[in-house]
Amino acid sequence: MFAARDCASSTSVRTFAVASPSRARGATIARRASSEPRRDLRKQRAGPTTPAPTYTTSLVDKNLRSIFARKMADELDGPSSSASSASIDGAYDGVRDMCLRLVRESSSAEEVRARGLRILRACVGPSWVPKAFGAFLRLFPRWFAARHAASVTPLILPWLVGDAEVNDVPDDVVLDATPGDVPSSALAAALGLPKERAGYKQGVLLKRCRVLEETGCAAVCANVCKVPTQKFFTEEVGLPVTLTPNYETFECQFSYGATPPALSEDAAFSTPCFRQCPVSETLREDACERTLSRDGRIGQN
Repeated sequence: MFAARDCASSTSVRTFAVASPSRARGATIARRASSEPRRDLRKQRAGPTTPAPTYTTSLVDKNLRSIFARKMADELDGPSSSASSASIDGAYDGVRDMCLRLVRESSSAEEVRARGLRILRACVGPSWVPKAFGAFLRLFPRWFAARHAASVTPLILPWLVGDAEVNDVPDDVVLDATPGDVPSSALAAALGLPKERAGYKQGVLLKRCRVLEETGCAAVCANVCKVPTQKFFTEEVGLPVTLTPNYETFECQFSYGATPPALSEDAAFSTPCFRQCPVSETLREDACERTLSRDGRIGQN
């Protein structure tokens, strides 16, 4: 979803690669961002050049989007507000517009992140839910908890962000307390079968983020989604996760078991505002830049 304007040439995405056959086995590897020339995202549209996928919407998808839009409306307008039916009827346009409002109507990037986190908490339920979930996960080895979180993620994401699939954590992502090789499964551990490298099936590759493509806004990606999600899982559930968006392809790599880097070191905040960003059409250029910043205030001069 940064601050410096001269960072258009800096690295905005990481390269995802797998070095060994054992690491590649049974996993889908994200494309190398460096395989294509870097684009100036101020002058050229961010994201893939191929047409957007055609999405099918089930009744469950519509209901989930309606709930999500309602939570965003509560945050933006207050719980007693009467959000328009277009915003909460489950249509994707309503979710897109609410995400953009979060950026436009916040005074700083930090406020956007705080509001995004409150929305995520509201969707999950009472505060004891993430604590209880975290306590349950701590009953198992870290690799087991991370791997099973990854296995569930593609099942619960499509209604909002599109298709995803389990993969291995990329080699350039540092895992917490890496124990060396890990069992490929609980059964393999019991039988003493050959092990896999740490990070095996602890990742999820989001193939083409629908939120990022529909909003066309890096601030939505980084501040409404990425940072709140990382903070919620890492600090409130107790299962670290790092999200690494690729602004060239609109892929996003989830790496469970990896504590996210400090914002000052996070490459996701080194992109300029996108050429197609609708927020830049309603804010001054310098104000729009600050919606993408690590800590800048949107209204400052």
